[in-house]
Amino acid sequence: MRQQSRQPFCPISHTLVLNSHNGEFVGHLVDVSESGLKMLHYTPFVKDEQLELLLKINKDDTVQFVVGATCKWCGRSDDDSYFMGGFYLPRPSIEFVSMVGELHRQRVGASPANSAQVFMSA
Repeated sequence: MRQQSRQPFCPISHTLVLNSHNGEFVGHLVDVSESGLKMLHYTPFVKDEQLELLLKINKDDTVQFVVGATCKWCGRSDDDSYFMGGFYLPRPSIEFVSMVGELHRQRVGASPANSAQVFMSA
């Protein structure tokens, strides 16, 4: 039985994920909720591994967040070319939660033709 309620996820594009300590590229954000994210990455993570990530939301890097994340699951793609992982965010900032809320509002207001791609326009 699930211990946590399921938060709605929102697809997100043009988001780089970096190691917040050394700036190294980690992966790309696939979708996000107020308390979690799904990421495409090229090196595996271990369940319960804790990370400090820098999320660069826009193409021009104008919206950035540092988040603490705990790996909940990690698996290889069907063709073994990358990994996909789910991460829990135990203490997201108010600004991050607000940004996710705005993404959800944009997605709900988007037409069916373009609802798969939601872009932050900051």
